[in-house]
Amino acid sequence: MDNEQKSKFLILVVEDESLIAEQYRAVLKNQGYSQVKTCNSGELAIEISNQETPDLIIMDHKLKGDLNGMETLSQIRKKVHCPVIFISAFANSIPTQEKFQLPDTYYVDKPINNENLVEQVNSSLGIINL
Repeated sequence: MDNEQKSKFLILVVEDESLIAEQYRAVLKNQGYSQVKTCNSGELAIEISNQETPDLIIMDHKLKGDLNGMETLSQIRKKVHCPVIFISAFANSIPTQEKFQLPDTYYVDKPINNENLVEQVNSSLGIINL
């Protein structure tokens, strides 16, 4: 898939650490994903998702504000359905029961290297690199 096609996808990065969010944005933009928005709280992620429908959400489990990543996702999924990649230092500690309740949701441990991030995003969006 060329960069023009990738540029049509809106990716929302929900990450409480701004340096990590900016790293994800830079890596994805370098790969041709020009529509990458970031926010640091569940409340803001819900607001953005209600205004613009993301094609993919990259979410940390721990967020600023009153909601964690799972709580945020359950609110977003009331109106928007898209794949979600949880990238968290706590991915292995998310209860299995919660994981199975959320379809099209993938779990990745931090730290994730740039190559693995791009592979996971491409896979979640159904993009195959030849």
